[in-house]
Amino acid sequence: MLVQADVHHLPFRFTPPPDPGFDLVVCHNSFPHFADKPAALGELARVLRPGGGLLILHDLSREEVNTIHGQGGEAIRNDLLPPGAETGRMLDEAGFSRVKVEDTKELYVVTGRRHDT
Repeated sequence: MLVQADVHHLPFRFTPPPDPGFDLVVCHNSFPHFADKPAALGELARVLRPGGGLLILHDLSREEVNTIHGQGGEAIRNDLLPPGAETGRMLDEAGFSRVKVEDTKELYVVTGRRHDT
């Protein structure tokens, strides 16, 4: 099944049991384009099952992504990757635990697990 939706208002409703939510959400090369990153992370936490995982992945460094976007025209000029520590803080505030951040010269990876509550 393919669903196209706004990450800030996902069309999924879960009523556990038997549908506790998704096991994993992957945001591959998309996180800078979320208009309201904290709200989007809250919505992603909502659709994950307790203990479900979130993976934010860019196969370029934050600096490379931000340079490309900065030179990419009006549509994406301000769609920037925040420093990894800032994204990690946003995950904490959105209800994720076991947050790990890898913000290196090669790539940008942030992972977390939805709290088991």
